[in-house]
Amino acid sequence: MFLQKKESDNYFFENIDYEHLFEAMINSTDDFFWSLDNDYCFLAFNENFREYFLNKFSVEIKTGDNFLALIPYKDVEYWKNHSDLALAGKKFTDKYSFEFGDNCDFGVHFNPIKNSYGVITGLSIAAQKIQNEISAEEKFIKSELLSESILATSPDGIVTTELDGTISFASDKFVEMVESSTVENLFGKKLSEFIFDEDQQMFSEYLRNILDGGHLSSCTFRLNKNNGTVFHVESNIDVIKNDNGRPILVLFILRDISERILAEIEREKILQDIAYSRDQIEQEAGKYVELNNQLAESEYKLQQLNSSKDKLFSIIGHDLKNPIFIMLGTSQIIEEDYNELTDTEKKELIKIIYDTAANTQKLLEDLLCWSRAQSDLIQVNHESLSLKNIIKENLKLVNTQAENKKITLKVNANSTLLVYADKNLLSTVIRNLLTNAVKFTPEGGAVSVNAVGDGTFVQMSVEDTGIGLSNDDMKKLFRIDVNNKEIGHSREKGTGLGLILCKEFCEKQGGKIWVESEVNKGSKFYITIPIYKVN
Repeated sequence: MFLQKKESDNYFFENIDYEHLFEAMINSTDDFFWSLDNDYCFLAFNENFREYFLNKFSVEIKTGDNFLALIPYKDVEYWKNHSDLALAGKKFTDKYSFEFGDNCDFGVHFNPIKNSYGVITGLSIAAQKIQNEISAEEKFIKSELLSESILATSPDGIVTTELDGTISFASDKFVEMVESSTVENLFGKKLSEFIFDEDQQMFSEYLRNILDGGHLSSCTFRLNKNNGTVFHVESNIDVIKNDNGRPILVLFILRDISERILAEIEREKILQDIAYSRDQIEQEAGKYVELNNQLAESEYKLQQLNSSKDKLFSIIGHDLKNPIFIMLGTSQIIEEDYNELTDTEKKELIKIIYDTAANTQKLLEDLLCWSRAQSDLIQVNHESLSLKNIIKENLKLVNTQAENKKITLKVNANSTLLVYADKNLLSTVIRNLLTNAVKFTPEGGAVSVNAVGDGTFVQMSVEDTGIGLSNDDMKKLFRIDVNNKEIGHSREKGTGLGLILCKEFCEKQGGKIWVESEVNKGSKFYITIPIYKVN
């Protein structure tokens, strides 16, 4: 029914401004509403439909305008046929596509308008958007100026209250929403009695805003049913005013959105579960990555150990065995042919034994140092050292060999240049580089040592004029897994263990080593050592 009231109370009917009530109701909805007379001329329309018609057809409609004369010719047949059905007394709903925003599909409700004698004097048309996410309930917005159908069949609960909040009208839908036995039971109660306790303050704020002259759309709060159940509603709230512009009633159009709220809660829960699962997967993946890295590191260390083992066996099996054979063979010649040998021949054989023994001693020292390094038995004791003094001490060890080959030795290093290093490890590195430089430099060549500081590191280089190295040979240096006898074309051969030691000892002291070389033009080995800072 259009208006509900108490049997003994005619206050609402005697004092209500029907025209403003009807206008407020049809303009408080987002739907399209219009009514036509028997000649298809406009009797009334809401603001939403007027704006649509203006934007779509650039026509400002007025009451009395012929609806069919204003729409495109292709649409006339549809609207005339459906209007004629309503004018013949049929109430029905159809689906129609308006070009309106993102959603064009509308449910269109046709309803005949009758006068007090039951004679059809026109029709009302209401078009409601069909939502994308859910099917909208069929909603018959039946209009008849001051007729009861627009309220009685609305899918939304419609309530009007006095300015003090007392309910003066409630639609059947609202009665159903709060599960009241009859509409009469609602009269005299305040709407705030149905508001959930935690939302009372928010609801009061809504009312203050609306009475200050505002219009509120899509307000959300919770209502209590008579059985104590709580449900969520979304409401448009507006003020109904009299001809003098004075507020007389408050209009609430309420829609139950409990299912939507539950769907949002479920969606949030699913998203949280997905996020938790993703975190768990990422954690497990991280463990597998870490495990894979550990396996790769273990595999690399195993390969290094195998290479170290092969290198050790190679040195023991060849580089240590051959010198012993040389010393045994040479000493045997001296013993057996001593009386037949000249003094010069004896000196040459003794020199072979000496040189072989010296090289073997050097190899054994390198081998022991390398073995200790592999076992992490070498402790690094940093101290302030004069780099030039360390260079001079090691030059003395190669000076005799250099003089025999007429090799010039040069040093260019500042006496005040101090490094922060382990003396034994640094000496081993410099001695190896100087020994190799003299060893692979032909007679009459030169070996030079240079050192400069940059505030953080000292860069020292040992440069020779020897046979040099190709790019491929340089890539094989400092590697335990390479047979160094395959490097270069010099008759001088070595194990390569000395350069491997140089690399490990440089890195243990916080530095590094590298080489620049060109075939037949010599080589230049660089090392960096941390500079000593007073503070």
